[in-house]
Amino acid sequence: MDLGYYLKESREKTKKSVYDVEKETKINHGSIYRWEKNENEPTITQCIKLADCYGITIDELIGRDYIHIETHKTHINNSFNNNSGNIEFKG
Repeated sequence: MDLGYYLKESREKTKKSVYDVEKETKINHGSIYRWEKNENEPTITQCIKLADCYGITIDELIGRDYIHIETHKTHINNSFNNNSGNIEFKG
């Protein structure tokens, strides 16, 4: 996964400069540049600030695939109850 690509793409979709993001998040613009170049990685707390600034989820920020997640959730939810109402786990 190219985290830097997703970070930069997310910022550019909002048409914000790194200086705009710095002002809104209090994250140094140099750090943002380094993350976007894959020279370093943000912490989870910093990812939360960035996602909030861009109006997206952390999953969207890092390029995580929602289709896979929703399919997985459905499979898990459908596996909890069989027809008799008992919990059944399927592999």
